[in-house]
Amino acid sequence: MTFYRKASGLDGSRRAAKSQHTREQILDATLRCLVSEGYAHSTIDTIASRAGVSRGAMTHHFPSRAELFLEFGPYLVDLRIAEYEEVVRRISARMNGLPTPANMRETVNLLHHRYFNRPSLLALEELLLGARTDVALRDIAGMAQRELDRREMAVRTACLPVWKGLDASSELLRDMMTNVLTSLAITPAHLMSSERHEHLCDLMAAVSMDEFSRAYAGLKPAGPA
Repeated sequence: MTFYRKASGLDGSRRAAKSQHTREQILDATLRCLVSEGYAHSTIDTIASRAGVSRGAMTHHFPSRAELFLEFGPYLVDLRIAEYEEVVRRISARMNGLPTPANMRETVNLLHHRYFNRPSLLALEELLLGARTDVALRDIAGMAQRELDRREMAVRTACLPVWKGLDASSELLRDMMTNVLTSLAITPAHLMSSERHEHLCDLMAAVSMDEFSRAYAGLKPAGPA
């Protein structure tokens, strides 16, 4: 949702570009505030200060906190999908044919370090947490989560054709990894030893390999009776 004034000529283009830049500054500052301050303390004033803009400029672009988060939801989804696609393309580039146990373990590692250990994940979790008590945010967070699920599936389908026809298994493993890796990302490091962490990732890779092998075998036509 945008609120640009119509303008003409080069001067209008410059104003539009400056306006877009300011909006992006504010949205980026919103993400950083969510990570460092949490949703409850990410107020209009706090975000404006973090963005380096006046309160007047802030309210010019986003007259209310609700309108800010209405635009922040899609902004966050776009960011998460860009990060996800980068990781999935790395996974695809390192595969040669069907996935192997080593591929699965590397997939877990890449997702953990390059997708779930990101500020964007913490910002999303803050939105979901805030949505428990904020009715307006509940709709925004719900739409963001559904759109994220849909677009992640589209990325997997496009980049990992080996999973074609295995949508149910793909979604199941995605749900498992999302829940476990999100938990690892938000759990303080001192509460889980690195050894337990590695064992858990090994287990996820093994379960993923078993599920893929089972589902892939089911795609093969049955032999003669």
